[in-house]
Amino acid sequence: DVVFTIKKIIDDILAESTSLTLIGGDVSSEFSIFELFVKMLRKLAGSGRRTFVFVLGNHELWNFPGLSVDERSEERRVGKE
Repeated sequence: DVVFTIKKIIDDILAESTSLTLIGGDVSSEFSIFELFVKMLRKLAGSGRRTFVFVLGNHELWNFPGLSVDERSEERRVGKE
């Protein structure tokens, strides 16, 4: 189950992370899974004092439809409401 797997990954990230966490690129080659990951991370991380920095990989930069690199970066801000 995709949601279960994403939640497990996020739980592991949150258990190991500190105030600043780097998420390496290529989270998923499917936009819908990447988007779900970011939404779940935002929700599960809550409003605590954590900062997540995404380093976009080739999947996020080239395989996602209809967004420029700047738009992709802006749209994925975890703390953005």
